[in-house]
Amino acid sequence: MILSYTFIIIMVAYTPTCHSFTRSICAHHVHNTYSIQRHLFSELVSNDDEDLRPDICMIEKQTGLDKFLNIDDRICVIKLYAPYCKACKAFSVKFRKLAIDRGDGVNAVGDTVRIGDARFGNLEYSSNVKLCKDLAVKAFPTVLIYQNGKRLREVRCKSNAIQQIESEMDQLIVDISREWKMK
Repeated sequence: MILSYTFIIIMVAYTPTCHSFTRSICAHHVHNTYSIQRHLFSELVSNDDEDLRPDICMIEKQTGLDKFLNIDDRICVIKLYAPYCKACKAFSVKFRKLAIDRGDGVNAVGDTVRIGDARFGNLEYSSNVKLCKDLAVKAFPTVLIYQNGKRLREVRCKSNAIQQIESEMDQLIVDISREWKMK
């Protein structure tokens, strides 16, 4: 175990020195170093549920939204917020908890270890003003729920918003399950 830690420290310390080499050698060296570090680190990482963090995607621009919505058939829950909004900051804690409980779980290495009921994303207003206007969002925070690229629900977040979002998700999951059984 001590040898592994020593090796990681040596590799991390060695990585910045590659700037004196040519670009192709540097890229190859960094990739190999990263692969070795990731392999060694992954053996130390726990995949227990209490050690996982939520996989909340940061969405940028319309192309990022389209890509996020079309990854798979699961429900997509997207929080739209403004960084200056106090209500958004308070709601972020609840949204993160919901993402931990119902979304994908990612370990410290970045591997998806648990697949959740839905995928979660954040869309920040100040860097996506046009997109927020195109989505006709009038207040922050707002949560949009999509499935297969179609907007299904919009929830303006007030005090009971998390319960409302969870009940909407549960209802949509039941509806989707019925549709799949009928096919």
